Amino acid sequence: MSPEEAATPVLVPKRQHKKSRNGCQQCKLRKVKCDERRPLCKNCARHYKDIEKCDFATTQNEPHIVPARPLLSIKKTSGMARKPPKNVLLFGPGSGIDPFECYPKSHVPNTQRLMHHYFQNFNNKTYPVHLDHEAFPIMQAVWQLAADDPVLFHATLQLSALDLEILRGGDREAQNKFLLNKECISLLRERVEDPILGLSDQTIASVLFLIIVEFERNNFRMVEMHVSGLKRMVKLRGGLEEIRESNHMLANLIFGITLTVTTELQFIPETRFEPMSADTMELAPDLRLFRFDNADLAKDHAQILRFLRYMTNLADMTWPHNAAPSKCSEILARVLALPIPVDEGPLVASVSESMRLAAVSLCFMPWKNNYPSPELMLNTMMHKLKLALGPLLTISGGNHTLLPWLLSTGALVSEPPERNWFIGHLVPVVTAMRIRSWAEMKPHLTKVLWMEYFCEVPFKELWEIVEEKRKDLDLVDLDVWQQ
Repeated sequence: MSPEEAATPVLVPKRQHKKSRNGCQQCKLRKVKCDERRPLCKNCARHYKDIEKCDFATTQNEPHIVPARPLLSIKKTSGMARKPPKNVLLFGPGSGIDPFECYPKSHVPNTQRLMHHYFQNFNNKTYPVHLDHEAFPIMQAVWQLAADDPVLFHATLQLSALDLEILRGGDREAQNKFLLNKECISLLRERVEDPILGLSDQTIASVLFLIIVEFERNNFRMVEMHVSGLKRMVKLRGGLEEIRESNHMLANLIFGITLTVTTELQFIPETRFEPMSADTMELAPDLRLFRFDNADLAKDHAQILRFLRYMTNLADMTWPHNAAPSKCSEILARVLALPIPVDEGPLVASVSESMRLAAVSLCFMPWKNNYPSPELMLNTMMHKLKLALGPLLTISGGNHTLLPWLLSTGALVSEPPERNWFIGHLVPVVTAMRIRSWAEMKPHLTKVLWMEYFCEVPFKELWEIVEEKRKDLDLVDLDVWQQ
């Protein structure tokens, strides 16, 4: 090669751009190439359900600059009660805000990978903030609090790292887990020393997320410490009802997570239940609802369970669109707070306590595989339900209008060998009540407490097991003790 040829620069063809410049926000968030088809690209058509169009709100290449806003301030009210202002939703459809371009600084490596896993896989595994992602997307719920709060941001990443560790097995996330835990504790310790910011919604949510992490690690000593600290924070805020008025999402998390990890109600409702208040007047003329007051239930139990039945019936009509448990968690707390009516006789006490335990268990069943796992709480409730059903089975002789639902719910929620106990008692009950088919069984279930979206398939499968068991036992009159 001559010196002249060596000095001549070689033109290298520019590499073809492999990413879409004008793609939708959903594809940008998932870091995949968008085909820019409008109104719905092929990626989103395959990946998402019930979506009609993509968000092509912005096509700019520059990162979206979001000015950092201060933590939610808490103004003093009467006594020790404090109430933060209502949240402003900044991450809405069409806002053009990319969470990967606006988040707190972190010294932890692989931050965006953990964020990606959180949005893609984890945000639908937590206790229901809202039941419908379309009515209140996760980015508008939790992420709007974490986006510019270092404590909650790192606590959220810690949840994501925990889920990755469980999914992949082994200890591949050990380094991230260690660094995140160290960073979270350091930031939280500094935060709680502030008399105002230490009681913010973000701080409380951070403590809740740390409770989930320690619970999944079986670090129950740390769980107890965090729950104790959380209860002090809620008390300084004026109680759970005060928090619910300004942020019912946070109140739902406090109720659900503390109940799940301790298996007991931690925040007793402070106000009296008014079944015929202004927002429940429409409940009175609803003749489709089962009359719990005619089923050997204590009066207080009948009133609250009837309202819970109304709420599940309402969710059934709107599910999966616009269904949020903003009221259901409050009603479940009131159900859990009901005492056993021992003064009204063994039958009423047995029926009332059995309904209390089974109703709460059924409402938690859809989130059996979520974080924090409710299995410990549900197993505890099923053990109590077995004990509570004993007098009812004995006194009624297995012929009571609520028994098909109570035993079916127990069988669905429990695990062997408890499940075998419930099925073993359900078989003679349906035989004695002459229930011969699923068409005859279903009305006994739907009249009590029922969510079609969740209940139809598992209850029907359970009935098939019951039918097989009944054929296997061939129940006939084999009472050798009969005179």
